[in-house]
Amino acid sequence: MKIVVFGALEGNMDAMDAAVRATSGLGPALLLQAGGLFGAPETASALADRLRTSGMLCVQGPVERLVAGRRFTAKGGDMAARAAAVHATLNTAQVEWLNALRWKRRCDAGGLGIVLCHGSVTTRNEVLEAGAPEPRLRRQREAEAFDLAVCGGGAEPYARFVDGALFIGPGRLADGDGSAWVTVVDTGRSPWQVERTACKIG
Repeated sequence: MKIVVFGALEGNMDAMDAAVRATSGLGPALLLQAGGLFGAPETASALADRLRTSGMLCVQGPVERLVAGRRFTAKGGDMAARAAAVHATLNTAQVEWLNALRWKRRCDAGGLGIVLCHGSVTTRNEVLEAGAPEPRLRRQREAEAFDLAVCGGGAEPYARFVDGALFIGPGRLADGDGSAWVTVVDTGRSPWQVERTACKIG
């Protein structure tokens, strides 16, 4: 089975489209996206529609959670202001779709237990960065059984095996050099093949 992991979209539809096109030749694949969907409000509505019909499994990041919950208080600062601007561009169906997402979801595919989350396996308030100590990752594994955990929110991408489980931090989808980056996992190989793949935008 092929699994394609998308980093934070941040509203970049061109990057998302480039990554989808570049990986379409892999054949049937499970597409995972770990939050950080919205950037500029101008792209929010079209992006929400695209994601709703893409078949990609998504979870909420902090901005998406504020948008869905309509929490735009002044004390929320820049993030709340950004969420309010995004919310103003969405229709009711799009907000309802966003509200149905959670910060974490679990799926079982091909006999594998997969956790998709923004934050860590145990809480949305803890981000697992690339340099997280191994005991910290091991505690995630002890709290919940899984074969693969995709944990969004970290600044840098990583893929690490700990106690027989694969942890992936997808980072950002676009890195500013004209490429979109995804992580492709081939579970049909032993050991699993994990590859960070560049997809040219445009």
